[in-house]
Amino acid sequence: MNRPPINQSPIVRFLGEDAGRGGPFALLGLPHAFDSAEAIGRAQSRRLRQIECHPHRATPDADEVRLAVHSAATQLQDPALREQLAQRWPEGTPIDIPKAWQPRRAMQRLTPAFIRRARMVVGSSGGWNPVARRRLAHLARLNRVSALEVVRAIGAGTTTKRAEPGSGALLPTTMPSGPGNGSGWIGAYALLGLLICALFVTIAIDPVRSVDDLSPRASASPGPVVESISDGMQGGVLSAREERERLTHYTAIAHELDRLVARAQVEAEPSIERFRVIYPLFVEQWISFPDEALQRAVINIAEFMVRIEQQGIPPEDLPSVLAVPAIEPDRRMISAATVDVVLASPELSGDARRQLRALRERLDPAPIVPRSRVVGVIADIASDQARNQEDDDTQWWTRWLNGTIRATSGDDRARTRLLIEALGSRLSDPDNPGRDWLSTASLLATGLQWRAESTERYWLLSQFNDPQVSTVRIAMLTEALVAGSAAEGIDARMVLARDANDPARQVLAQRYRDVWFPQSGSADTGDGSEGTADELLRELRLAINSVQLTSDEIRTIDTILDLTRLTTAAALRAQGHDAISQELLLNPPQIQSPDPIEQFRSLSTDTQDIAWAQRAVNCESAAELRPLLDELVGSDQIGVNSAHALVYLAVLRPESELRDLASAQLLRGRDQVSVLIAVDYALSQSRISSRLDELVRSVLETRLPDRNDPAWYTAARRALLARIGHTLGSATHPHLAALPGALSDVLSLRLTEIQQSQFGNEPTPGRIMDIINMSDRLVLESRLRENPASEPELRSLDARAMIRSTRAGTPMERYLAAQYNAFDLHAFDIDTRLPGATRMLAELRIRLTQRLDGADSILNQIVLVERAIAELWVLEIERGGAR
Repeated sequence: MNRPPINQSPIVRFLGEDAGRGGPFALLGLPHAFDSAEAIGRAQSRRLRQIECHPHRATPDADEVRLAVHSAATQLQDPALREQLAQRWPEGTPIDIPKAWQPRRAMQRLTPAFIRRARMVVGSSGGWNPVARRRLAHLARLNRVSALEVVRAIGAGTTTKRAEPGSGALLPTTMPSGPGNGSGWIGAYALLGLLICALFVTIAIDPVRSVDDLSPRASASPGPVVESISDGMQGGVLSAREERERLTHYTAIAHELDRLVARAQVEAEPSIERFRVIYPLFVEQWISFPDEALQRAVINIAEFMVRIEQQGIPPEDLPSVLAVPAIEPDRRMISAATVDVVLASPELSGDARRQLRALRERLDPAPIVPRSRVVGVIADIASDQARNQEDDDTQWWTRWLNGTIRATSGDDRARTRLLIEALGSRLSDPDNPGRDWLSTASLLATGLQWRAESTERYWLLSQFNDPQVSTVRIAMLTEALVAGSAAEGIDARMVLARDANDPARQVLAQRYRDVWFPQSGSADTGDGSEGTADELLRELRLAINSVQLTSDEIRTIDTILDLTRLTTAAALRAQGHDAISQELLLNPPQIQSPDPIEQFRSLSTDTQDIAWAQRAVNCESAAELRPLLDELVGSDQIGVNSAHALVYLAVLRPESELRDLASAQLLRGRDQVSVLIAVDYALSQSRISSRLDELVRSVLETRLPDRNDPAWYTAARRALLARIGHTLGSATHPHLAALPGALSDVLSLRLTEIQQSQFGNEPTPGRIMDIINMSDRLVLESRLRENPASEPELRSLDARAMIRSTRAGTPMERYLAAQYNAFDLHAFDIDTRLPGATRMLAELRIRLTQRLDGADSILNQIVLVERAIAELWVLEIERGGAR
């Protein structure tokens, strides 16, 4: 290949021969009669992009050419000046060339000292090999000279060999002798000392590194500027193996991509053939690229695809240019991410987009999200791969981990999220794991830090409580943690047995909690406000990750009260009531369940119930009894004394109307224990009559022997006792009966004195939450008054809250509806205040919806909504939001 003249004009060297013909028209590549002023801007952008693709873009010459491009664009913007310039530089051969554009001799940097140093680099590398070529490329880049010139300079007078049989290409093979004769022992020792010094200097400049190094060093310059050594080969095409050996350093591959972008508009077919050689090497070695070099390389690939399409390449041929066998997960990451970046180019045609989307779907099933930043795309693809991988192949996960670590370099939070997603996906696999899972679990676990208060510690606690997590898999994960992780405080006693039951899992979870999250005993650590925030955040995380849906009613109620306590403490802290918030953290409320015997005794001695029973027994007509029955229907509960009075009226009174009214009330309350006990008492105290037989049959809704049969009494008593036992078993637990009062006590701490005065003696939790939501809604509306775009969404939240409240029947359902409205308002508030929270809030809503679909009781649904509200507070406290 012919060498370019050393004394070329900077304009010609950077923009080509046509740009150096003189005048601003040629410099921008515009005809004298262009369409509009927008054409000037497009031409200016095209020339500046061409300069950025040049290997010498960081030199003073490049700055001079950029200045000339800006100056030419400014001149052509003036119509009058444009006419004068068109007369001075007519189309065709220019009359004059500006003096500043005249060729000037480039600075000569290949000094004898530099050549000697380059030869020492080759010698210290063990001869002409890939290590020597990589170090020479780095040395040339630091000194802003062509790597090709360095190779030619040190190759003069050295022993050579042919690269391929019959190709005629000569390559330097061994280190030439040093300059001078160097006779005598003194010269030999001097030369040996120089070689040793050169070796240490070379290692300090660019130590030998593996391509799979997970922490590549950042480039010393804004971009790679190493010349392609292949341009210096005299004839012949290198084989794929030799290309791979030669282009071992990322700067060489990056430079090749730079040059391909520049050549795409003038040599489309040859540049495509060259791209087919370089692109697979980039896919193999992308992990060694620093962030800036990786971003630039992918942008160059996108620009290359745009340019070759503009040169007339059919859209159906574009996928074959980017198609690379990518079975390994790390190669699939970069291949799919590169296509996404190409799809973000606005210059692509619709046909090209359809073809590339089809290629992208074949590469990876992750959602296609065209973006200009490649690292974010790689992280999303890695997340999708982790969720969809269905086996524990350690080799596959090793390559996935290498790509993930590279894609999240400098972002520990993103890396932790991806590794936790990977572990969580495999833990939920119901298939019995093999030996590979232990190796894979160890590999992924060692990638996490497990530091104090780290996310992974909280996550592990949640896995013990998740019924979807396989016991065998989490047991093997604990083995990997104890054996090879950096987690502190764990030992062999903290390994779960592979055949452990659920209580054993809970016991081990508590052991981890005691070791990793010991009780501090006080929230006062340093500054009071900061200490409260830290303690609150810690308690919220522990509560969130300890939630377990269970049929144990007492445990579920305790979970509800604990989550409500923490979310209330967070709300109080946000309102500036740090002292009350801290007091709530240190002294959690407790539900005092009444004794069942005492509860029944209090019901039987209820003065209002006794008074009603006395009035009912003394009624002489149906007209007197009906108002009393209306009172009983309004209370929705038949007391013990009232039930005895109704049985007396239904069995012993002669008036048929009184008997019918009393029997109707007993049938209405036949599932209440008080009614069943009253009927049973009547059996033991009254003689068997047709009225008693009819009442027992109607209340029990069962068949009995004939009342004259001696077995009637035994059958009736047996049926009554069975119904009483069933009713008591399904009755409301005293713990649940005490829950509304306990919730009201906690929630009322968020109310002002004026708001508390709106309630009676026994405010319900749902009513309190409605008042709190109304207050938060007013504050939110006043803050967003200057943003009319938020009004429709607020109206939508109000409509959904009204629908939920209307559908709610029981008091606990009304409380659940109010809690869901509180979640919606808080999520909307966070979305408007904290940038970057939209995606996390969307994921939280999806998780909440999925969990609610699997909840089998109203109490478990309340737990899930409270947990979601707690997650909102964690997000706000972590990001330092202020409501």
